[in-house]
Amino acid sequence: MNPIELTPNQREVLSILVERYRDTESTVTGQYLADELDRSPSTVSKYTKELRSLNLVESIRGQKGGYRPTADAYRVLDTQDVEESESLYLVKGYDRLDVVVNAIEFPNVLDSESCKATIHFTDPIETHEVGDLILIGPTPGTNLALGGEIEAIESPTAFHIDVALLEAPVSAE
Repeated sequence: MNPIELTPNQREVLSILVERYRDTESTVTGQYLADELDRSPSTVSKYTKELRSLNLVESIRGQKGGYRPTADAYRVLDTQDVEESESLYLVKGYDRLDVVVNAIEFPNVLDSESCKATIHFTDPIETHEVGDLILIGPTPGTNLALGGEIEAIESPTAFHIDVALLEAPVSAE
């Protein structure tokens, strides 16, 4: 998958769109974006058209129309925030690496007996092999810890894991 490079203006529009969509869980109007960006609606329309062509934004017509981000929009913003990301630990045996994880994907959470995950790293991890038992975490914010056996190495920056441990502290608020 080729990474999508956004211009600073595209990134700003997409960031505002995603933030507003997260807050309201409803479409974001072009007028809202224009007001937030202090730009004309036609300029915002140009940027959203570019973002639609990159499959980062969907345009919704009708009374409750506007724009909403696609799943790819979240991935692109997360990827471009790598320099601001916090490191996690990757542990094998007694060896501990300081790594940045771009994403943890769970392709199927319906089967409680067989939990799989794909871990995507920013930098290549070349010291691990299929069959190694590893532990990753804690993740920033949620303190998620994930452990299991490496089933496959998709690339130097992506492992498929048979998950044996998945823990996050529960807070009573």
